[in-house]
Amino acid sequence: MRQRKATRREITALIAAALTVLAMIPVAPAQTLPERSAGPTTYRVARVPTAARIEVTGTLVLDVTLRVDADLPDGASLAFSGTAAPSDDSYIEEVDVYSIAAKVANHQATAKVTLPYAWLVASTEDKVAISVYVTGTYEGAASFSGNSSFSTTIDLPKNGARTTIDLEGAI
Repeated sequence: MRQRKATRREITALIAAALTVLAMIPVAPAQTLPERSAGPTTYRVARVPTAARIEVTGTLVLDVTLRVDADLPDGASLAFSGTAAPSDDSYIEEVDVYSIAAKVANHQATAKVTLPYAWLVASTEDKVAISVYVTGTYEGAASFSGNSSFSTTIDLPKNGARTTIDLEGAI
């Protein structure tokens, strides 16, 4: 069976109906995001608050140990970054930190990534997803370029807590 093409009038009416429906959806007011800097940055986009508003503050300390590929020699530099976000359907929260440097020694590198946070959550039963990203390059007798990422999930820390998480990965 052959379908007919919609007329311009039908398409216009459909678009008008869709815009009318969209105009009825409540939206949170727009917020200005901070400029990105080398330090920790929290981005907060709040949905229409229908759930409890619980503020949880603290610090996550990621102690990262990385096994390094044989192609990356001692003394090569690696850059670490980290992200943490609670798994809350009512609020979208995230904290990031960029460019924590580390040197390779004996096919290993370690870094301490500190993520201070202030999150709005609807429940203290939330989980927190933590991700670490690593990039490494080396230009010498042999060239190397690579990246790696790894993650874990933890229970939402208690308010005011300093929580240390040991993470291991490879590049």
